[in-house]
Order: sequence, then C-alpha cells, then structure tokens
Amino acid sequence: MFIHERDPAFLIKEGFLEKVEDFEHNGAHVPGSRLGYRMTNEFAIAFFGRVFSAPDTVFTEDMLRPELQSMDEFADGILNIAETHQRIIALLRGRRHRPRLPAAPRPAPHHGARRLRGQRRRPPGDPRALHRRLPHGVHAGKAERLDAKATVEQRLWKRRVDCLNAYLIGKSTTVRSTDRLGLPDRLNRAEERLEFVGSASSATGSKG
Repeated sequence: MFIHERDPAFLIKEGFLEKVEDFEHNGAHVPGSRLGYRMTNEFAIAFFGRVFSAPDTVFTEDMLRPELQSMDEFADGILNIAETHQRIIALLRGRRHRPRLPAAPRPAPHHGARRLRGQRRRPPGDPRALHRRLPHGVHAGKAERLDAKATVEQRLWKRRVDCLNAYLIGKSTTVRSTDRLGLPDRLNRAEERLEFVGSASSATGSKG
C-alpha cells in the first residue's frame, strides 16, 4: 500500500473500510460497534489483488461478513466481548476505590548512630571481622551449585568434542568440507573450552 492509501480517512471514504453498527438480535441489543471498522470486498480486490490473482476466492464474502455464516454465533461473540469489557471496567473501578492500607510506622533511629563527643559509636565487636574469610563449610551450598554447573558444562563440551571427532573421522567427510565448515578450528576451541571447564571445576572443589 502506498502512503496515502494507509490513511484511515481515505480508506473509509473510498469504501475500503465499513463501520460495524449496533443491531438487535432475538430481542437483545448487540453492540456491534465494539468491533469498529472492517475491510470490505473492495479492499480485498484493490490491495490484495496486487498479491493474489483471484483475491475474491481467498477472502470470500462470508469471511468478510461472519454474520452470513451464523448470525447467532456472530451476535454471541460480540456479546462476549462486551461482557468482558464490563468485567474489566468493574475490576479496575474496584481497585481504584479500594481503601489504602495505613503506612507502616517508621522505625526509631538507632541509638548507635548518635554522636557522642564528636565521634560515632562503633558497632559491637570488631568491624574488621566483616571482611575476614569465613570458615570452611560456610559456603558449602554455593560450592555445590558451582560444582553442579561445572559438571553440566563439562558434559556439554565433551559431547561437542565427541560429535566433531565422529564427523571428522566419518568416511563421507572430505578435506574440502571440513575446511569450508572450519571443523578443525571448532574442534580445537571445543577441546580448549573443555579443558578450561575441567580445571575451573577442580579449582572450585579445592577451595570449597
């Protein structure tokens, strides 16, 4: 579509879009205007005719106007849309008017932060202990997670190395194909990565 053809006012004026109006069905008011505008047969011929040789066979009349297939289902679908809209509006209004919880009381200032004789009181204990290395076993859970991650990576890279080796050893493999795919370099990188993951895993296990 050209730029001027994308203007909704142009499409409506030329009859390429039609507005869906409200209507009555089985004694009930159906707000068909909730659907807005829909494409017409002229739209399909003028624009989809640039793509399809027979756009009228792709976009049939009953496809463009679903009410021709079943007016009951068409009306029921619109009523479901309107009911959902009303349910969401009621939910949003309920949240808007919901009473707010009272604010939590602010904690009183800690007496340790008060200044005494121009100096700030130090917290109990030695603050340097916060930066000391924790005893062995404190980070056991973290070490287990790192070991599990390293094991998964080892299996992944070992599988890649095995697959590349199997492909290179295969009878149907030619030197030209291996060079074109860069398989030797990929194998070297995979082996280096496998060795690195294994050494990192050993270092992690020794630290604990």
